[in-house]
Amino acid sequence: MNSRESIKQELQLIAKNHELKGESVDLQVDLLSYCLFHEQLEISNTARELSISSAVLINSKIELGMDRMYSVYRGNNPIVTLNMLSNSFIKADKLGLLYESSSFYVYAADPLNLTPTVGDSDGVRHPIQVQGILCKSEKIVASATVDKSNKYYIDLKIDGHLCNNLSEDIVVKIGIEGDMKEYKTTRFFPDHAKSVEPDELIFVLTIPDFGIRLFKKGFFNVDDTVVAEVLTYTEFDELNQDELDKILIPGTELVEEEAYPSGRSFLDNVPRENAKSLQYNSNFAGRVNHEIQSCSDVNYLFQEINIAKVLNSSYIYNDDTNSIDIYYIPKLPSNPLTALEISNFIKNYKSYFITMDMVISLGTKYIVPIFIDVVMNDSMSLLEPVQEILSDYEYQLGMELNENLIRSRVSKLDSVKYVNKIEIQTPTTESGGAIDPELISGPNIYYEFNVTVNYIKQ
Repeated sequence: MNSRESIKQELQLIAKNHELKGESVDLQVDLLSYCLFHEQLEISNTARELSISSAVLINSKIELGMDRMYSVYRGNNPIVTLNMLSNSFIKADKLGLLYESSSFYVYAADPLNLTPTVGDSDGVRHPIQVQGILCKSEKIVASATVDKSNKYYIDLKIDGHLCNNLSEDIVVKIGIEGDMKEYKTTRFFPDHAKSVEPDELIFVLTIPDFGIRLFKKGFFNVDDTVVAEVLTYTEFDELNQDELDKILIPGTELVEEEAYPSGRSFLDNVPRENAKSLQYNSNFAGRVNHEIQSCSDVNYLFQEINIAKVLNSSYIYNDDTNSIDIYYIPKLPSNPLTALEISNFIKNYKSYFITMDMVISLGTKYIVPIFIDVVMNDSMSLLEPVQEILSDYEYQLGMELNENLIRSRVSKLDSVKYVNKIEIQTPTTESGGAIDPELISGPNIYYEFNVTVNYIKQ
């Protein structure tokens, strides 16, 4: 791309060759050089945004994912679990309002139909657990009547404006007034394409600004009404922390237990995809949408289907049992996959790969103390940049620790003269227990580091 100065020089040469001079000519040369340089930038930026690997704008990446029918993960909101006794009859649909504070709302994670809690044979009333989804704003309810112009897909709009900044927390109902049917949803296109009545899945595709487009297999019926209830994406830190301990469903009382201080426990929000994971997942989805061919594809499929709960996973093919063994790291240690979620995945996706069985298990975390002795040019703190380097090796199943590589990367940090010593000490269990040396690494093992950096200034 030519610089503005070089463009200006070319224009000045053209003017000189035509014997044009004066202030008006200089002004026109300045204006034209600016316009031509700006046009180059526009063309360059447009070309860059057409590639998912070079695009800078998140909306460009979302649109390129749309071309592959890949629905970018919009994130899940924080969840509160209430350990409670019901003193009345309480009924709520999924995403029905349970509680409202001055700065946030709590919506039902699942349908509720509670009756007053009664005692057992000894008269003891045992608490139940109810989950609510936290949201910083009121639930969005968008509806559309299907006609010939929108029977192929529905974009969520209110008053003609596209809804944006939406989460994965959504309910979709289709039908006519007085006879609305709730449909299950999916962000995985092959599931939608293979689904049949009565278990047809609505495909929810993420569009720019984290909006939503709905697809129904065989298209929507003209004159049907489509109603979508969806929550605005909310991060835990956005909520008023002082009001969290006031959450209480009217007609209930909370029971304090070890797992439920003040009768409540909280799960953090699950973040949206970032630019790097979006690029990888979108490209892999293009392959998986066509054909599943190998164990690695099934491993990717496992991560994609369970993106809200699975941070990372690995697999091995077990020759002895003719099975695929998948190990995973939960995004939130307190919220792993349930036995039902695991059995449903195996039931629905085992046939993607010819195998007798599939086993899914939590990975094993070990704590690894690392001591680094560094000679410095000044007294700058290195703990944060060293932790950033080591983060590439944390929470990665089957990762082999390479002392020489870590040494090389630390030695290249600013102000580091040289690395005197790196000592990767014997890993321990989370409780500090000893580990059999033969079990320190493997496809089911991942590490968390406890780093100590010693500085020597010379």
